[in-house]
Formats: sequence, C-alpha cells, structure tokens
Amino acid sequence: MSSSCSFPRRRSVSPVRQNWYTELMKITRLIFLIAAIIVAAWLVSLVFKFAAWLINGLVYVAAIVIIIGLISAYIESRKKK
Repeated sequence: MSSSCSFPRRRSVSPVRQNWYTELMKITRLIFLIAAIIVAAWLVSLVFKFAAWLINGLVYVAAIVIIIGLISAYIESRKKK
C-alpha cells in the first residue's frame, strides 16, 4: 500500500547558508543590544536631569528656610533683651 499523498522531504541547508544565517542573527542581536544600550543611556540621562532639576529647586527652598530661621532667631534674641 503506497500512499499517494506524501510530505516533501526537508532540504538540507548548506553550511555556507547556515553560517550566513548565524552571522545575520549575531548582527541582528548586536544591533538590538546597541539600541537597547542607547535607550538605557537616554533614560539614565533623563533621570539625572530630573534629579538635577529637583536638587536645584530644593536649594531655593533650603535657602528660604535658612533665611526664615535666621530672621526668627534674630527676633527671638531681640525679645530676650
């Protein structure tokens, strides 16, 4: 009993073609890795910019608090006299 419907045989891949595909996958992974590093560096720079903005704003708040503290200490010292 022979079957009239048979599956086609799988063709073997030549070593040259297989190496080309392997090299392509390596290059694709390398490009993806470089892109991921660039995006990560960009995100880190955004975090640092936000931190610098936050610290810059807090410097003004700290200066105002120190000035208010000095004024209140001066007023308290004048009341004691």
